[in-house]
Amino acid sequence: MNTSLTIYHNLKTIVAQIFSSLKLKDRDHPKGRKPILTNTEAVTCVILKQQQNIATKKSLYEIMEAPLSYNRFVVTLNRTAKYLGKIITAMMQLLNRRSQLLKFTDATDIPVCLNKNGKAHRTMKGLAAWSKTGKGWFYGLKLHLTSFELRNSP
Repeated sequence: MNTSLTIYHNLKTIVAQIFSSLKLKDRDHPKGRKPILTNTEAVTCVILKQQQNIATKKSLYEIMEAPLSYNRFVVTLNRTAKYLGKIITAMMQLLNRRSQLLKFTDATDIPVCLNKNGKAHRTMKGLAAWSKTGKGWFYGLKLHLTSFELRNSP
């Protein structure tokens, strides 16, 4: 059995326990046709993709050998954001008891066009600029995220 699939099954049991403790729905539409991938399975796929550094959703789809089309697979994974947000919020609240404040800042690049089109780009002209990251030069915006972590006191 593939190691990614073994990790998937272990993750799935953990995610199922989290879903039941937070009382999250495993299916969005109780009436009508049942989805092929449940919310638990979709969240597990997203976590697996990040944990195993799987580059694309297409690669994840091929590893999982999902019994649905690639398009439906991607739509299902994209719909899990609200569940991931609720899980992250619950975990942060759990970890924040008796903690000290730490601040983390991260920036991600958002290119608005190809580098060759940067000089003629007009849509984001007032906001976009040339910038460089570890990946190289790009024309676009940088999204900065600052988060606060409360750390347990010694």
